[in-house]
Order: sequence, then C-alpha cells, then structure tokens
Amino acid sequence: MNPSELLKSKIAKAFLNQQEVRNRNRQILICVVALLALFAAHSYFTNLATPLKLIPQTMTAMGMGYVLLYIQSLRRFGYVADFIDWEKVRESADGAPK
Repeated sequence: MNPSELLKSKIAKAFLNQQEVRNRNRQILICVVALLALFAAHSYFTNLATPLKLIPQTMTAMGMGYVLLYIQSLRRFGYVADFIDWEKVRESADGAPK
C-alpha cells in the first residue's frame, strides 16, 4: 500500500468514526479536557519571569485555537455529512483499490 492510499484510509476511518453522534460527543469531551489543560499551561507560562515564556505561551495559544476549531468542526459535522459519499468512504477505509 503506497503512502497516499494509507493516508486516504486513515482519513476515511476518521470520517466513519465521526459519523456516529456518540463518537463525536466523546471526541468533543476529549478536546474540552485538552483545551482546559492547554489553558492551564498557558496560565502557568504567563506567570513566569523569563523572557523565554513567550515561546510556550505562543505554542499553547496556537494549540487552544486549533482545539477550538476542531470542536467547532465536530459540532458542525452533521450539516456536512449529507454531502459525503459514504460508499466511497467505506471503500477507502477498507483499503480497496479503486
């Protein structure tokens, strides 16, 4: 299996996992916990006295932004799911060649 088929297979499995509401809610809960951990880390780095605190502050802020976007995409997935050809997704998840 070449790398592009492997990537397609992983993306297809993620789509199939997000198709079920229960799995989406579980992923949202995990992301909220990660967001809280990133916020706590950002608060910790804010109180440091060294000028190098900007690097971890920036990284945690970028991580929080990414997690927020991911949560929003999971919440809106139900609207986008109508436009997805699920037969092709299942075919790609099985690793079957086209």
